[in-house]
Amino acid sequence: MKLKYVGTTYYKVGNYTIKYDGADKAMSGVKITSKDASSINFLFKSGRTLYRGSLPLTATSGTINVTNSFSLNIEDAKVNGSTISNITSYAFQGFGYYNNTIYVPMTYKNVSIVLVYRNISTASGTIQADPNLSFRVTSSAFPDLFEIEGVGVANGDKLWFSTNRRTAPGDTAHDGVHYFNGFSAS
Repeated sequence: MKLKYVGTTYYKVGNYTIKYDGADKAMSGVKITSKDASSINFLFKSGRTLYRGSLPLTATSGTINVTNSFSLNIEDAKVNGSTISNITSYAFQGFGYYNNTIYVPMTYKNVSIVLVYRNISTASGTIQADPNLSFRVTSSAFPDLFEIEGVGVANGDKLWFSTNRRTAPGDTAHDGVHYFNGFSAS
Protein backbone atom coordinates (compact mmCIF):
# COMPACT_ATOMS: atom_id res chain seq x y z
CA MET A 1 0.00 0.00 0.00
CA LYS A 2 1.26 3.49 -0.81
CA LEU A 3 0.49 6.15 1.79
CA LYS A 4 0.78 9.93 1.63
CA TYR A 5 1.28 11.93 4.82
CA VAL A 6 -0.24 15.42 5.00
CA GLY A 7 -0.16 17.30 8.30
CA THR A 8 -1.30 14.72 10.83
CA THR A 9 -3.18 12.44 8.43
CA TYR A 10 -2.20 9.48 6.24
CA TYR A 11 -4.03 8.96 2.94
CA LYS A 12 -4.08 5.77 0.90
CA VAL A 13 -2.96 6.61 -2.64
CA GLY A 14 -2.20 3.20 -4.16
CA ASN A 15 -1.82 -0.56 -3.86
CA TYR A 16 0.94 -2.88 -5.00
CA THR A 17 1.16 -6.62 -5.33
CA ILE A 18 4.55 -8.31 -4.92
CA LYS A 19 5.04 -11.45 -7.01
CA TYR A 20 7.88 -13.96 -7.28
CA ASP A 21 7.72 -16.51 -10.12
CA GLY A 22 4.11 -15.47 -10.77
CA ALA A 23 2.87 -16.08 -7.20
CA ASP A 24 2.09 -13.55 -4.48
CA LYS A 25 5.04 -13.17 -2.10
CA ALA A 26 4.90 -11.85 1.49
CA MET A 27 7.81 -9.66 2.58
CA SER A 28 8.96 -8.49 6.02
CA GLY A 29 10.93 -5.46 4.87
CA VAL A 30 11.47 -3.12 1.94
CA LYS A 31 14.01 -0.38 1.20
CA ILE A 32 14.54 1.93 -1.74
CA THR A 33 18.01 1.37 -3.19
CA SER A 34 17.93 3.90 -6.04
CA LYS A 35 15.74 5.91 -8.36
CA ASP A 36 16.11 7.84 -11.58
CA ALA A 37 13.82 9.89 -13.81
CA SER A 38 11.75 6.85 -14.81
CA SER A 39 11.94 4.12 -12.14
CA ILE A 40 12.42 3.35 -8.48
CA ASN A 41 14.38 0.26 -7.37
CA PHE A 42 13.72 -1.71 -4.20
CA LEU A 43 15.29 -4.39 -2.05
CA PHE A 44 12.75 -6.66 -0.32
CA LYS A 45 13.38 -9.14 2.51
CA SER A 46 11.57 -12.37 3.32
CA GLY A 47 13.31 -14.41 6.02
CA ARG A 48 16.99 -14.68 5.07
CA THR A 49 16.40 -14.04 1.36
CA LEU A 50 16.52 -10.64 -0.31
CA TYR A 51 14.83 -9.82 -3.59
CA ARG A 52 15.14 -6.97 -6.08
CA GLY A 53 12.22 -5.25 -7.77
CA SER A 54 11.31 -1.98 -9.45
CA LEU A 55 8.36 0.17 -10.47
CA PRO A 56 7.83 3.15 -12.73
CA LEU A 57 8.60 6.22 -10.62
CA THR A 58 5.08 7.66 -10.72
CA ALA A 59 3.11 4.38 -10.45
CA THR A 60 0.37 4.57 -7.83
CA SER A 61 -0.60 0.91 -8.17
CA GLY A 62 0.67 -2.20 -9.89
CA THR A 63 2.60 -5.43 -9.59
CA ILE A 64 6.22 -5.58 -8.50
CA ASN A 65 7.78 -8.71 -9.99
CA VAL A 66 10.79 -9.51 -7.82
CA THR A 67 13.86 -11.60 -8.54
CA ASN A 68 15.84 -13.63 -6.00
CA SER A 69 18.99 -11.65 -5.33
CA PHE A 70 20.91 -13.19 -2.42
CA SER A 71 20.61 -14.91 0.96
CA LEU A 72 22.11 -14.04 4.33
CA ASN A 73 24.44 -16.38 6.19
CA ILE A 74 23.71 -15.78 9.86
CA GLU A 75 25.21 -18.92 11.43
CA ASP A 76 28.81 -17.88 10.70
CA ALA A 77 28.33 -14.19 11.57
CA LYS A 78 30.84 -12.88 14.08
CA VAL A 79 29.46 -10.44 16.61
CA ASN A 80 32.06 -8.74 18.81
CA GLY A 81 34.58 -11.34 17.53
CA SER A 82 32.59 -14.55 18.16
CA THR A 83 29.79 -16.55 16.58
CA ILE A 84 26.54 -16.88 18.55
CA SER A 85 25.66 -20.49 19.37
CA ASN A 86 21.87 -20.00 19.41
CA ILE A 87 21.63 -17.47 16.57
CA THR A 88 18.92 -19.51 14.81
CA SER A 89 16.73 -18.82 17.88
CA TYR A 90 16.98 -15.06 17.29
CA ALA A 91 13.93 -13.38 15.73
CA PHE A 92 14.36 -10.87 12.95
CA GLN A 93 11.96 -8.76 10.96
CA GLY A 94 13.00 -5.68 9.03
CA PHE A 95 16.34 -4.35 7.87
CA GLY A 96 18.06 -1.07 7.13
CA TYR A 97 19.79 0.02 3.92
CA TYR A 98 22.34 2.76 3.52
CA ASN A 99 25.19 3.34 1.08
CA ASN A 100 25.33 -0.19 -0.41
CA THR A 101 25.14 -1.79 3.07
CA ILE A 102 22.29 -3.55 4.88
CA TYR A 103 21.80 -3.67 8.64
CA VAL A 104 19.88 -6.71 9.94
CA PRO A 105 18.65 -6.55 13.57
CA MET A 106 18.02 -9.83 15.40
CA THR A 107 16.76 -10.40 18.95
CA TYR A 108 16.70 -13.14 21.57
CA LYS A 109 15.00 -12.11 24.85
CA ASN A 110 16.79 -8.90 25.96
CA VAL A 111 19.80 -9.25 23.63
CA SER A 112 19.76 -7.65 20.20
CA ILE A 113 22.44 -7.87 17.56
CA VAL A 114 22.84 -6.02 14.29
CA LEU A 115 24.53 -7.92 11.46
CA VAL A 116 26.09 -5.73 8.78
CA TYR A 117 26.40 -6.87 5.15
CA ARG A 118 28.40 -4.82 2.63
CA ASN A 119 28.50 -4.49 -1.19
CA ILE A 120 24.83 -5.23 -1.67
CA SER A 121 24.64 -3.92 -5.25
CA THR A 122 26.82 -6.82 -6.48
CA ALA A 123 25.71 -9.47 -3.94
CA SER A 124 24.59 -12.91 -5.12
CA GLY A 125 24.39 -16.40 -3.68
CA THR A 126 24.85 -16.49 0.09
CA ILE A 127 26.68 -13.53 1.60
CA GLN A 128 28.60 -13.19 4.87
CA ALA A 129 28.23 -10.50 7.54
CA ASP A 130 31.17 -8.15 8.01
CA PRO A 131 32.95 -9.51 11.12
CA ASN A 132 34.30 -6.08 12.05
CA LEU A 133 31.00 -4.18 11.96
CA SER A 134 28.34 -6.48 13.45
CA PHE A 135 27.55 -5.71 17.08
CA ARG A 136 25.47 -6.65 20.15
CA VAL A 137 23.14 -4.45 22.23
CA THR A 138 22.09 -5.73 25.67
CA SER A 139 19.90 -3.84 28.10
CA SER A 140 19.79 -4.76 31.76
CA ALA A 141 17.17 -2.01 32.20
CA PHE A 142 14.75 -4.14 30.14
CA PRO A 143 15.41 -7.73 31.28
CA ASP A 144 12.22 -9.21 29.77
CA LEU A 145 12.70 -7.90 26.21
CA PHE A 146 14.93 -5.54 24.27
CA GLU A 147 13.94 -6.15 20.65
CA ILE A 148 15.34 -4.02 17.86
CA GLU A 149 12.74 -4.34 15.11
CA GLY A 150 14.12 -1.99 12.48
CA VAL A 151 17.13 0.19 11.79
CA GLY A 152 17.96 3.11 9.53
CA VAL A 153 20.78 5.56 8.93
CA ALA A 154 19.93 9.29 8.74
CA ASN A 155 20.75 12.75 10.06
CA GLY A 156 24.53 12.76 9.89
CA ASP A 157 25.16 9.00 9.76
CA LYS A 158 23.27 8.30 12.99
CA LEU A 159 22.07 4.68 13.28
CA TRP A 160 18.42 4.91 14.34
CA PHE A 161 16.54 1.90 15.71
CA SER A 162 13.02 1.15 16.89
CA THR A 163 12.51 -1.14 19.87
CA ASN A 164 10.01 -3.15 21.80
CA ARG A 165 11.23 -2.96 25.41
CA ARG A 166 9.74 -4.64 28.48
CA THR A 167 10.75 -4.64 32.12
CA ALA A 168 8.29 -7.54 32.72
CA PRO A 169 5.65 -9.45 30.72
CA GLY A 170 2.76 -7.17 29.81
CA ASP A 171 4.84 -3.97 30.00
CA THR A 172 3.88 -1.71 27.07
CA ALA A 173 5.18 1.64 28.32
CA HIS A 174 8.79 1.54 27.10
CA ASP A 175 8.80 1.02 23.31
CA GLY A 176 10.74 3.70 21.52
CA VAL A 177 12.85 5.08 18.69
CA HIS A 178 16.52 5.75 19.50
CA TYR A 179 19.90 6.36 17.90
CA PHE A 180 23.51 5.59 18.70
CA ASN A 181 25.79 8.52 19.54
CA GLY A 182 29.11 8.50 17.68
CA PHE A 183 28.04 5.96 15.04
CA SER A 184 29.53 6.43 11.58
CA ALA A 185 28.13 4.52 8.62
CA SER A 186 30.92 5.72 6.35
